Amino acid sequence: MFGAGFWARYQLAGWQELGAECVALYNRTLSKAEALAREFDIPAVYDDPEELLRKEKLDFADIVTDVDHHAKFVKMAAVHQLPVICQKPMAPTLSIAQEMVETCRKSGVPFLVNENWRWQTPVRELKRILQSGEVGTPFRHDFRISGFSQPAISKRFGKVHPHGFGEPHPGRCPFPVW
Repeated sequence: MFGAGFWARYQLAGWQELGAECVALYNRTLSKAEALAREFDIPAVYDDPEELLRKEKLDFADIVTDVDHHAKFVKMAAVHQLPVICQKPMAPTLSIAQEMVETCRKSGVPFLVNENWRWQTPVRELKRILQSGEVGTPFRHDFRISGFSQPAISKRFGKVHPHGFGEPHPGRCPFPVW
């Protein structure tokens, strides 16, 4: 994983829930990577992303840095022939986003954009409540955070998706770019 900031904690918890193992963590501030690695039992930490890519055997790269650094790490991973999962927002501009997609396409590696709201505590609690049957079968809900509203109605199936975002599955990201 590239990045050990606020969102990385949610990503790592989500990966662990799926049974995935994070084998290495990069952060430009090594002490942040070390602290998060201790918390999630990650065996290797780096403050040099190229060193991580050279030394570790990875199945994919998960980019959870700030948006201004996404393109840099996506390109590095693509050069190393690694599938890439990138946290949204994907890029600061449309042209940079298009370059990221084209880089992965030319390298022949999958490029996926991830939304990690599903791992946050309120969303996980909502999922638990919905699965418990405490509230019956909802037919509509409106998800609001700081004035942001996202209805989660499935027009295709006519019902609410589990906790608004669908279920994650090992080896599948719900938002493929190509």
